[in-house]
Amino acid sequence: MCFDSNKQYLGAGDVMKNYSVKLEKGDFVIRMQIRHDKYDLLERLLKDNGGTGLALHMEHKKKIQASTIKLQWGHQMPIYMTTVPEDKLPKIINSTAGTFLFGTMTFPKNEKMKKLV
Repeated sequence: MCFDSNKQYLGAGDVMKNYSVKLEKGDFVIRMQIRHDKYDLLERLLKDNGGTGLALHMEHKKKIQASTIKLQWGHQMPIYMTTVPEDKLPKIINSTAGTFLFGTMTFPKNEKMKKLV
């Protein structure tokens, strides 16, 4: 989901890749919901975020580092992600304001696959 600096909803997408939102210059908030039927993979996402340098937080302003979160069935909790540090971006990307990164996140189950991804 995408919101502007006034918290106005601008648009959202899902697993289908044909969603787009045209944005003018400015500050935006992107909220992402990650779901998986295996709880241990979600816990691992909070502990090890793939080496991208993204920190996951449970609260936006306080920047409380997310660790183990236990929720009751059907409850939701937002997890906030920091921006990607410039040294982790590919050299081809010109990381000026308005740069859009698109891709997938993969959570391999075993250590051998983790090294390949």
